[in-house]
Amino acid sequence: MGTRTVYVSADDEPLYARAAEFGGGLSPAITAALRAYINVREAAMNGYTEITVKIGEGWAPQQKKFSGRRLVQLSLPGDTGRIVRHDVYRTQREQIAVHVSDLPDWVETSKDDTSLWNDPATWTSDWYRPGPWKLEVFSSPEAMGGHVPDEVIDAARQALGQQPVEVLDI
Repeated sequence: MGTRTVYVSADDEPLYARAAEFGGGLSPAITAALRAYINVREAAMNGYTEITVKIGEGWAPQQKKFSGRRLVQLSLPGDTGRIVRHDVYRTQREQIAVHVSDLPDWVETSKDDTSLWNDPATWTSDWYRPGPWKLEVFSSPEAMGGHVPDEVIDAARQALGQQPVEVLDI
């Protein structure tokens, strides 16, 4: 492809100059920006979005980002009055990411007939603390075996067998 001329308004000249500094020249900066733009647009066309998850424990966990689409969210009973939530994603690179959250089960604790508040384990600040959160990445549902519950693996298999988005003409 030959030379291209890009006309830049006077107001945008500082932006282009700054991009040229970071990109090692204007052409590499524009090319990198166009690649990023196309990646985002193609990902969106395939149902992928930017996913941000928490990793770690306590009140100040780290955050991690990746491009993916949620396949399934499944909450299973955890320890005393807690739930373990599994968010399963298909990543843009065709991996399976499982984000696991250990959380207080506020639905169970709000029931009138609950006996949870009689359990001393629910009286400490540790019970209220969210987390730990973790993210595991697998190549296939089979690779998830032994790492996540079978219910989560079955739900992921089912979701992977479906069309990501069905467009309805209604």
